[in-house]
Amino acid sequence: NDAFVVVACEDETLKVFGTVSGQELHELSGHDGKVVSMVAAYDDCQLFVATFAKIYVFDIHNGKLLDILNCINRQPVTSLKITNDNYFLLSACGNRISIWNIQHQRHEINANHEKRIVTDMCISPDEKSAACTTTDGTVALWDLEICQCVCTMIQKRSVPALRVKFSINSIFLLSGDAEGQINIWNSSNGKLRRIITHHSKAIESIFCLSDGYRILSVDRSNIVLIWNLFGTDETFQADRILAFTGIQSPVFLLPNSTYLIGYLPDSKKE
Repeated sequence: NDAFVVVACEDETLKVFGTVSGQELHELSGHDGKVVSMVAAYDDCQLFVATFAKIYVFDIHNGKLLDILNCINRQPVTSLKITNDNYFLLSACGNRISIWNIQHQRHEINANHEKRIVTDMCISPDEKSAACTTTDGTVALWDLEICQCVCTMIQKRSVPALRVKFSINSIFLLSGDAEGQINIWNSSNGKLRRIITHHSKAIESIFCLSDGYRILSVDRSNIVLIWNLFGTDETFQADRILAFTGIQSPVFLLPNSTYLIGYLPDSKKE
């Protein structure tokens, strides 16, 4: 409900602010180490905070530590995603993706990719599928109804795949790699539909705009592009809607929002 802003700092502190007052409400404690990733439940009651091999569950309203989830791998938990019904939490830790039943705080299943480090993951808007990218260039698609991997694709061999995102209608999957290439796949069968080469640096963020036709992508050189999912031809001139700089990744864009949030390039404190 946009009532809170949670900030994880380099000094390992974790603070909750009220968006209306702008005042600090409380500082969360009980976690050990630097916060790597976090996600809030959609009922705005619980906050899941990931560090090295652990996920801490806090009550956002009073700051109480409710539970600690221990990952099998002894590595940082680099990404967290939660389903809209607040039943399942997905966590990426090293080469393992875990799905947790957070209603009962029970570890459900694991997805293990040998010798591959998971770099990103996402859940489709219809919540029927999940996807992940790995350091060896693999993009994997999962059917959440049967909890199985249904297909794996190679983004570009030996080039790390870094970011992954479903289209608004869940029909397509977009994946970006360390060389700036973005691939568009059919989410039903993993068939490659299109290769986008508008960027020349590593992809930092991919967002699907609410109209379902436009994509916003950001690379490591802080170039932000808005382009058509499917254009009349493969050229950037045909695709391009907008290109701009002045914001530093990582960036954040809420669904159905017109505001892009990120660092000022000349000051990471703003």
